[in-house]
Amino acid sequence: MATHRIDPEPSAQSLNLDIGGMTCATCVHSIEKALHQLDGVDAHVNLAMERANITFDPSLVTMPRLVETITELGYSVRKDHVSWILSGMDEEPLRQRAIEAAESVTGVENVQVNAVTGVLSLDLIRSVADARQATDTLQAVGFAPKQQTTDEPNPRSHEMQVARRRLTWSIVFSIPIWVDMVHMLFHVGPSWLDNGIMLSLFATVVEWGPGWGFIHRAWMNLRHKNANMDVLVATGTLAAWGLSMYDLAVHGPLYFDSSATVITLVLVGKYLEAVAKGRTSQAIEELLALRPQETRRKTAQGDWENVAVDAIHPGDILQVLAGERFPVDGKVVAGQGTADESMLTGEPLPQD
Repeated sequence: MATHRIDPEPSAQSLNLDIGGMTCATCVHSIEKALHQLDGVDAHVNLAMERANITFDPSLVTMPRLVETITELGYSVRKDHVSWILSGMDEEPLRQRAIEAAESVTGVENVQVNAVTGVLSLDLIRSVADARQATDTLQAVGFAPKQQTTDEPNPRSHEMQVARRRLTWSIVFSIPIWVDMVHMLFHVGPSWLDNGIMLSLFATVVEWGPGWGFIHRAWMNLRHKNANMDVLVATGTLAAWGLSMYDLAVHGPLYFDSSATVITLVLVGKYLEAVAKGRTSQAIEELLALRPQETRRKTAQGDWENVAVDAIHPGDILQVLAGERFPVDGKVVAGQGTADESMLTGEPLPQD
């Protein structure tokens, strides 16, 4: 299949996707490689922000296909689950109208309606759609949606919790193996653990429990002819675990301690990485939060309208009043003023 890269044009669309599961530069390369193999797609992935900036030609590839390409690699595209209470959901025509309206919003998936409770729920792809867009669309077709409050877990906190939980279980089931290793080397400690079958049980739990993430991601990468750290960890630990299981049957030397120790040490690094990424991402998000959410854009009739900053396109004329923050980078086409650019330039004085 020929690969067609595109440059940003009026016919092209831009898309930002929040991606979960990336751990290294190889992950970034794998995602970019897979996306670039699609016709009409250009993609750049930021590991620190865990975000993919994609420019694509909608006549050649669809957004669901882009999401599917990423998930096929074993990564996740982050979504928010949102629900509203609507009236009239016990009537089929109204229920169908609500579903069609919700599905018309770009970035909306898995629309469901409960006719008994009147609750419409859906998944929103982050950075593509938000609850406000869906609410406005439902209002435009005659509904008065009341959004239900949901406590969505912070993805960074969730990632740290998962990493901490996997590390904890790995340590708990590796301790008996380490105690047996100390007993064999220095003849100290309890001898009741000097049992191959018992060690195999502990090692199996570590390999296929906390270590399952490495095996799963390694398989997904190998399917797409990619090799990363997950492939290395999975290959090494499975080799040690598999050989030990065979040697257990033929009364040979056991290497269960190798597989359990490698998995535990790598999980320590994963947890520290999750903590560091969480702090870095939080700092970046706090910086981006300083950007105004709305601005005034000049219409074709010469009037000024309030629009979301994310709805701004190249060539739009914006109005920035004295004391306001600049929503985007641009050129001054009318008027004059003084701007504090010290954060960008390091200059101590305002620039005209």
